[in-house]
Amino acid sequence: HMEGGVGLPVFYGEGLVKKPPVLKRLFGKEKAWATSSLTPLYFSYEDLMRDWKVMRERSQNKNRIPEKPFKVEVFNLMDVVTS
Repeated sequence: HMEGGVGLPVFYGEGLVKKPPVLKRLFGKEKAWATSSLTPLYFSYEDLMRDWKVMRERSQNKNRIPEKPFKVEVFNLMDVVTS
């Protein structure tokens, strides 16, 4: 996805999701926050892997989540923003 090697890379880990902060889910005006999850993009591969590890450790199904994501994709930030 980073054809030509020009641009600002952002990393996406397939299967990585984050929940909004607990207080925002509990007291937020928007009811969608209660059940929603976020699909994060990262500027560094190391940050993505740190959050993958945290997600796996906090999961009730730890055995079913691999130690590393099956697929990590790299996108150009400008392509993500303009699409």
